[in-house]
Amino acid sequence: MVDAPLILNKDAEGYVFDKKVVAFYYGMVDRFVNERTTHVMRPFGCDMAYVDAKINYRIMDELMRIWDELELY
Repeated sequence: MVDAPLILNKDAEGYVFDKKVVAFYYGMVDRFVNERTTHVMRPFGCDMAYVDAKINYRIMDELMRIWDELELY
């Protein structure tokens, strides 16, 4: 299965990145339910999904920026 490209521009048609960040957040909360630590590893994608590190780091930076902006915690 191939994921649709992520649109990072809030003004662009089809922008849903903020909703994906909220889903990611609650997915992480679910992972913490049975843990006794404040650190949980969250793997991203498969081996061949990340061929361009520059793009992946930009997406992760945007994810963290929106995470903080939404004040989910």
